[in-house]
Amino acid sequence: MKTTILTLLIAITLFSGCEKSSTITIIEDGSYSGTLTIKNDINTYSETIPVTLSLEQGKFLISLSSNAKPTGGNGTFAIKDGVATFDDRNVWTADFDWSRILNGDYDLEFGTGKLVLTKRLTPTHDAGPATHYTQISYQYVLTRDK
Repeated sequence: MKTTILTLLIAITLFSGCEKSSTITIIEDGSYSGTLTIKNDINTYSETIPVTLSLEQGKFLISLSSNAKPTGGNGTFAIKDGVATFDDRNVWTADFDWSRILNGDYDLEFGTGKLVLTKRLTPTHDAGPATHYTQISYQYVLTRDK
């Protein structure tokens, strides 16, 4: 009887210590299409750009609508602890907002064929409480192509 109770307590302890990870570690290879949405936090500016993204074995190729800058990009990507890190391999001119380039760290949401990448931006100023700097966000909302 004591052995059964002890075994049961050990089993309960082991199973209660196991927690299913919610961290995304992989994105399915394939083609995705959707939009890049750029907006500020006070809702005075918003822009939506059609985009297609191809992912294959740690490499990416992205195309934006022809009237947007940049019009595309390519490079490598890796995922760790729910963060996707893209490394664009192109040389760019200085006549547009470089945050539009798929490059750097992105918070990642993936499920049921939908892929959401939100650019991680770190503030460049230490703003005091009386100062407000508008923050711009860059978010890709993509659906896997069939």
